[in-house]
Amino acid sequence: MEVFAKAGLQMQIPATMENVEWFGMGPHATYPDRQASGKIAKYSMSVDELWHDFVKPQENANRGNVRWLAVTDDGGDGLFFQGNDLLNFSAYPYADDDIFHAQHINELEKRECLTLNIDYLQNGLGTATCGPGYLDRYIVKARYIEFSIRMKIFNAKCETPEMLKKQRFPQYTTRYLSPPILETSRNIFNAPMKMTMKSPNQDIEIRYTTDWTSPTVE
Repeated sequence: MEVFAKAGLQMQIPATMENVEWFGMGPHATYPDRQASGKIAKYSMSVDELWHDFVKPQENANRGNVRWLAVTDDGGDGLFFQGNDLLNFSAYPYADDDIFHAQHINELEKRECLTLNIDYLQNGLGTATCGPGYLDRYIVKARYIEFSIRMKIFNAKCETPEMLKKQRFPQYTTRYLSPPILETSRNIFNAPMKMTMKSPNQDIEIRYTTDWTSPTVE
């Protein structure tokens, strides 16, 4: 059985956006199978306060059952997130690869940007260190997953998260072409596959890149 660690989005944001405010479970980290002691409320913390230094660096800092999330710098500029369903989020000054390869806390060095995860689903933790693994209902099984997340640039001095959460996000019309349609030979992205891009608009040229170089048609 193929299992996902999580299903969501990950992005890098400026290190100055270290102020985090959310309405959801807290104040400590919570996961689907470890949240009985969490309380639903509005919380404010720095990114450093979200993180816990385990002896062996590992996944942590997740907050679950989140209704909305705001990350800002000291000037109030930042990003607001809200999902159609409850979300998970985590933020830390490291790359996932750094955490995975570090054997001790002192091997972790802060990056010049922050890692921000906005997750629709999060796998359980279980107790395999001293007991059984996670239960079946807490496993994110490999399957087609669809979710919606709203993101808005804002300034906390002009708009508060409480104001933004009440807004209805409009559907804007655009003069741009529809995005390409992506077809794959597999439904799960865990092995090499054939991918085909096409467009519903005729007589257009699709350019793409797989290594961040200038897009080409080849």
